[in-house]
Amino acid sequence: MAFNGFASAQPSANANLNFNIDVNKAAGDIASAISGQGNADRGGFVKNLSNACFYSLGQRYNCMVFNLGQEYQWTDQQGIVLYGSGVYQGITYGIWGFTSGTFDNQGDGGYINWAFFGNFDRSGNHVVFKPMS
Repeated sequence: MAFNGFASAQPSANANLNFNIDVNKAAGDIASAISGQGNADRGGFVKNLSNACFYSLGQRYNCMVFNLGQEYQWTDQQGIVLYGSGVYQGITYGIWGFTSGTFDNQGDGGYINWAFFGNFDRSGNHVVFKPMS
């Protein structure tokens, strides 16, 4: 298992935030989730990353974990506050914390390939994320 560091996105000039998030702490929490998996099953690894992302960001942002070996499409992605990647048994997963957007999984579903947390509407492999209320 490997971990690539997270980088926080800079808020746009028209962003209005009234809370602070320690992105470095969130990245550390997610890194711990990656390294703490041991021999857990792949689906458990992916769900754990999604949960770690969501709770590390104070339940204020949507989170997506996706197998980067598969095709996908993001549209209207807004407010990225966190991106990183984790490798489990040779498979690289992208990890995003963000405000809103539409994600289409164009590959296989199931927890071995993706997991997400937040405020969303889902229809099959099409997920529309809305800002957290």
